[in-house]
Amino acid sequence: MSTVLDIDLDFFARPTVHDVPEAAPRPDDALFSVWSADAAADLLRRLGLTRPVPGRLCTHHYEALWAWNAAVYQGVLDVPFDVVHVDAHEDLGYGDPLWRRLQEEALARPVEERRFEEVAALAHSGNYLLCALALGWVRELTLVLPGPLAADSTRRLRELNAHPLHFRHGREASGALQLKAVPGMPADEQARRCRKLAWTVEDSPVPVRVLDAHEVTAATFDFLTVARSPAFCPPKTDQLLPLLCENLISSAHG
Repeated sequence: MSTVLDIDLDFFARPTVHDVPEAAPRPDDALFSVWSADAAADLLRRLGLTRPVPGRLCTHHYEALWAWNAAVYQGVLDVPFDVVHVDAHEDLGYGDPLWRRLQEEALARPVEERRFEEVAALAHSGNYLLCALALGWVRELTLVLPGPLAADSTRRLRELNAHPLHFRHGREASGALQLKAVPGMPADEQARRCRKLAWTVEDSPVPVRVLDAHEVTAATFDFLTVARSPAFCPPKTDQLLPLLCENLISSAHG
């Protein structure tokens, strides 16, 4: 079993930037606070990232999908793999109109018939994790999000920016994401009836948990992706890149 650590620099900046295009100018440093290198290094140690691992530095976070695809093709990652996603956003496509095309086109076929090129064509930095799920790549997902988070784990799941349709039985309390579809039925109708439908196509459930930075535990990672996300990060977050990349990523940056 393989495990990916997936980090977005925007996790380390406050406040969180929402709903801007990828090409937007960088936010103003004066409006943000950023973690110190010492605090970020402590988080990496608690995550278990204590040795160099293969990985990729991405400009935009959706590029992680291509990096993972290459790692799978090269035998660096075994499918399905676990993902620990450290980010200010869930990146599960909530509120994104492309979820309808994903639902009606890609998910209408069994996972083994879905092609990377087809799914990746719908990917952007706000939904690439949903695309990875659609490809059947993810075994278990851990979302490490900025706090404060609700004390109750079920409430945390309900507060995620994720569509109820994408949870098992259409219920966040299930504790698992599960993509599914009824071919030929409009996506909006599938969403509206997600707790009642008999699904024609159902993927395997993917357990999901939501943690804050103080709750993480150490894991052994096989691959690391780091996203600069310039539209979401003020320039001073770049001070953390040497820590995340120069010392921790052993493969070529891309």
